Amino acid sequence: MKYRRKPILVDAIQWTGNNCSEVQEFTKAKIITTKRYIGQPEGFLIEIDSIHEHNLCGIQGDYIIRNEYGEFGCREHDTFEKFYEAVNDNEISE
Repeated sequence: MKYRRKPILVDAIQWTGNNCSEVQEFTKAKIITTKRYIGQPEGFLIEIDSIHEHNLCGIQGDYIIRNEYGEFGCREHDTFEKFYEAVNDNEISE
């Protein structure tokens, strides 16, 4: 038997390395730190205070998503772009 992933609607913002205020407004959480990340790929790391057990972390280019339950997560940009596509409000059916 084959299964297809159910469509899931999420809100998202991409961490660009210089949009702290937009990320903070989106998550309504405290940004703990942003610091230079040396690795592959290089960029800026962001750490966000989370109500969950672990803080939310992402590197520059990653997407911070909010699901239908108001929970936040972080997705690498290539993974996000593979599984999610932008939709207009008029395309959303309840």
